[in-house]
Amino acid sequence: METMTARLRVLLAGQEGVEDALLAEMLLAAEDTILAYTGLDAMPDRLRGAQVSLAAVFFNRLGMEGETSRREGSLTISVAGLPEDIRCRLNAFRHARAVAL
Repeated sequence: METMTARLRVLLAGQEGVEDALLAEMLLAAEDTILAYTGLDAMPDRLRGAQVSLAAVFFNRLGMEGETSRREGSLTISVAGLPEDIRCRLNAFRHARAVAL
């Protein structure tokens, strides 16, 4: 099976010259986000595809840190915190949290 970095590189077709270190960092950020969202301690193999997809989202958002929307001429770009398609994939793995009152 291809490495995670190689899978991410396929999703980023047309982005030539991107260093593996940056892709690895995007994959780590995606893993951190998934673990925080699901409440899991370790990344299940079944979520590796979601990790690669989320890393591609993070890569494409580079330079937009802190922005929720941007307008360029007649084009308006809005950014969701966690894309809905990825959120749906993660929901099945989400752990409930108990809150003591």
